[in-house]
This record gives sequence, C-alpha cells and structure tokens, in this order.
Amino acid sequence: MTNQALSGVAVLDLTTGIDGPFATKMLGDLGARIIKVEPLAGDPSRAWGPFPDDEPDPERSAHFLYLNANKESITLDITRPAGQRVLRALCASVHIVIENFAPGRMASWGLGYAELAAINPGLVVTSVTPFGQFGPYAHWKGPDIVRQAIGGWMVQGGRPDREPLKSGANLSLYITGACAAGATLIAHHHAAATGVGQHVDVSAMEVMITCSGQEVYRASQGGPTAVWKRTGHLQLPSMIVPCRDGSVGINLLFDRDWKTFCAWTGMEDVLQDPEFDSIGKLRVSRRTGELNERIVRWTLQHDRRWLVEEGQRRRLAIADIPEIPDLFESPQHIARGFLAHVEHPEAGSYVQPGAPFIMSKTPWRITRPAPLLGSANELWALT
Repeated sequence: MTNQALSGVAVLDLTTGIDGPFATKMLGDLGARIIKVEPLAGDPSRAWGPFPDDEPDPERSAHFLYLNANKESITLDITRPAGQRVLRALCASVHIVIENFAPGRMASWGLGYAELAAINPGLVVTSVTPFGQFGPYAHWKGPDIVRQAIGGWMVQGGRPDREPLKSGANLSLYITGACAAGATLIAHHHAAATGVGQHVDVSAMEVMITCSGQEVYRASQGGPTAVWKRTGHLQLPSMIVPCRDGSVGINLLFDRDWKTFCAWTGMEDVLQDPEFDSIGKLRVSRRTGELNERIVRWTLQHDRRWLVEEGQRRRLAIADIPEIPDLFESPQHIARGFLAHVEHPEAGSYVQPGAPFIMSKTPWRITRPAPLLGSANELWALT
C-alpha cells in the first residue's frame, strides 16, 4: 500500500466540537495516527444530531462520525492528577498535540506548553480558540455566529435594509480547523528539521479577517466600504437569483462579462445608461434594484441547468445552488471520486465528503470509521 503523506506521525487530539476535530481529521485522513482523548462521558458532540430515525445514539451521531473517522478513541479524565500523569506519558511519544480548551485551561492542569515541551522538546502543541491565547478578548465566548460577526464576514452579507447575515454550515469553524491543520504541519516540518517544537496559537477571529484582506486594504486607504457594505450577494455584479426550479448564483467579474450578460438576457439597452455601463459603476450604483427585478423576471423563465450550462458556455461565472441530495448526482463529484462510502460497526453504511484535494503520490483515504467510545483503551493500557 502506498504510504500516505503523514504516515508515521502521531497526534494526540484533545479537541471537541468542530474546529479542532476538523483539524485533526485532516491530519488523520493523510495518514497520521490520531489518538482522540475523550472525557469519560465522551466528546459532547456525540450527542449532536442528526441521528438515524432521530434516535439519539452516541455511536451514530452524523456530526461525530464525519469529524472523527481515522481516529482511535481513549477515555481519560485529564482534569484529575491520574489522568494528567497518563497524558504526560503519552506526550512523550507523539509528535503533535492539538487542543481547543479555553486559554489557560491546559496550564491550570499542569499540561501547558512549557510543561509538555519539557517532556518532549520536539513536540508541537496547537491551541485553537476563538480569539487566541492572549489579548483583551482571549476569554470571550466565540461560537460560529460570534466569529463570523467579529471576523468581518457578517457585515458583508444580507439585505442592505436588514440586519447582517450569517453564513450557514458553521463555516468559520471549518475554516479555522483547516488553518489550524496547515499551521500545525508547518510547525511539524520545522520540528522534524530542527528537533525543536513550538506552540501554535490559532485565533478564529484572525482566520476570518484574513479572508477580507482586500476590504482591510480599502479601509486603510479611506475607500468607500460603507457603500459596499451588505450588498455583496444581492445586487450585480454578484447576486443570487431565483429561477424556475431553484436558484443560481451569478458573479460578473469583468466589463466583458457584463456586456455578454446583457446580450444574453436582451438587456443591451442598459449599457447605454452611464450609471450601468461598467462593472465598477454597478458596484456603487444605488439604482440596481430596477436591474435586479428585470433579471429575476428573466431567470424565472428558465431552469437551473439551462442557465448554468448556457452561462458557462458564454464563459460567465454562473453556478447552480444545489440542495444536499443533489450532490450525490453531481457529475463533477462522481468523476473525482469525492464522496466517500464508509462502513461503521454501529452506524452501518453512510456517505461523507472526501478531501478537497487529490495527491498523486500520497493519497487521502479513510482507513477506519469513527471510533467507538474508548475502543482503544486496552491498546493503550488504560483499562
């Protein structure tokens, strides 16, 4: 069997929820050995649905199954001295520890970075929190809606005459997890080369703000961010519009796109209006409501598939907005083998997303389903 990119790397996963488990999932999917340390009652996310037939079962949570494949599970109470001693012993033989406790919590148990580095100088310890390990916000609570708000995302979405809009799917948590995985691998690469580990401090708020670098630049130069505020998905050149059987997204990037779109939709007359004759003017126009109505009347006459295929044929950035069941029929997902089929001893057969990348020499794969609670205790002599 071809070695995976992270074969031979051992990781202690002390995380719960989404951001930390997604970070460790990415490492495990690439071949790292992930030892998930769960509290005696299990990761609280085992109680999060959905569940088959809406019957709660800690071994059949769709949330837990997805985020914890390719991991082993041990149960350990690291809030007590006996559990802390075991954890220190485990840290001596792994390369990476990832945790998402509140800042200072690990140190209060005698498990802070300084203590763990004394045991294993090459150890990389990654801490994932809403606002980082220090600063005036460090101990604030930070669920997804808070991260999106304070990270500058929500002000960029929603109707101009309504409150800011939160993106769905716990987006900030998954993006933070992906950044944590990347930062951890950078630190591990350095440790492998030098023998010196380090503490990686991941701030979700900073992760979110990095996605808006162009707006930070514009504000630093005194640009008109207030005009752009909360209009990004509701008016041209970027908008979501209804059609006969759902919705499609339209993003016109260049002046040539706008001219092509007008020709396609029979709106060439619009280009004669000096307020609408370029993409740049569309971005700041306060009269786009009349354009929106005209475009929607046209899109409502057509199906999603026709709009996407005809738009793409004209080299326009038009995309379907599928519902989740549509993903299983996506020819793109099928061609790339993106959706993974998994067999679990309790949950049975199910499908989950695969990796968002393909590696030609060190492939991604699921070698084991999400673990049963404590199923590796005996392996690690914890029973």
